[in-house]
Amino acid sequence: MEKNILFKDRQQAAESMAILLQASLMDGDAIAIGLNDEGAAMANYIGKILNIPSLELFVQKLTDPQNKDHVWGAVCEEEELYEMTQMAPQELESYLLLREKSRQDIHQKIAQQRAGEKFPDLTGKNAILITDGIKSGASVVAAIHFCKSMHAKSIVVAAPVALRSMDDNLDEADLVLIPNRMTGSYDISDFYA
Repeated sequence: MEKNILFKDRQQAAESMAILLQASLMDGDAIAIGLNDEGAAMANYIGKILNIPSLELFVQKLTDPQNKDHVWGAVCEEEELYEMTQMAPQELESYLLLREKSRQDIHQKIAQQRAGEKFPDLTGKNAILITDGIKSGASVVAAIHFCKSMHAKSIVVAAPVALRSMDDNLDEADLVLIPNRMTGSYDISDFYA
């Protein structure tokens, strides 16, 4: 499938999301939480525009190594796990190995990028989860569960683009801001020049 470019880069996407978020911000302390590298860069940019702090949250999607379109779920910091689908018995061993490797990768990133410090408490804060796009939704749902476990006052999901086939459990957030919902078999990178 061809690219369907919506943004020249993630900075342009972050600018458009900041405008939407500015109009939608809830009362109280807000924090921009970027999911992984691209989301963290966007959260940092949005945080500067909105004058709120930003942090990176480490999440890894658990994808069937035999079928990249088959997502089992996602694992997040503090061992937060979201399982999206039931596994066939023959998939269980691969899933368990991947889940453990993903947890180790997350712990390594925390050690390297945050000197091993845990994610700060979110009690009383409005958590704004930012990603450059949502394909399956597994990583975002794991992040929603994580923010709930950290006692966030409210949870906003902000993504410039998502596929319509994403997980319905995004509705667990208090607010979902996705201006572009696409159909088809795209990778998120297809929406950026």
